[in-house]
Amino acid sequence: MGAAQGLRWIAATWGKGSAIVQARAYLEKTLIPPLIGAANRLSAAMTRMAASISATLGALAATLSRAAGALATSVLRFAVSVVQWIASQAVALANWASNQLSGLSELLASALNRLKSILNQMLALLSKLGAVVLDIYGSPLLLGEKIWNLIPACIRDPIVDFIGPIILRQI
Repeated sequence: MGAAQGLRWIAATWGKGSAIVQARAYLEKTLIPPLIGAANRLSAAMTRMAASISATLGALAATLSRAAGALATSVLRFAVSVVQWIASQAVALANWASNQLSGLSELLASALNRLKSILNQMLALLSKLGAVVLDIYGSPLLLGEKIWNLIPACIRDPIVDFIGPIILRQI
């Protein structure tokens, strides 16, 4: 659905002079916010699914353990060791699945958080580019901000401490 919408948009704007501006606005307003929302929903669904599977396997193991206990007092005592073995295997499976699914859930959550971080950075960049398109004189500020942020704080802070009072005296 999203790819088809994107292809329709390309077909509609191809060859027009404002395609770049429209592309920026389309990405910033239409495409990236739903991607961030989908990443949030996917992460939450994966966490719920892992918890549900772990809980179900734990309940199965508990039921088998209760069945082994019930068989111990019945006429079918010979089956107790078999049911106890099955119960212990179910407990081991539940523990393994819980560990693996929680690890998978954490890995997926980490990847989705990284994706959201990248998408948010793209949104911030597109917003700044939009501001530069509206005010071309803002482009040195955009570049200056990037360069200023690359300077280590141990160098930047003394410069701010030196220039700050000078600017305040001028006001």
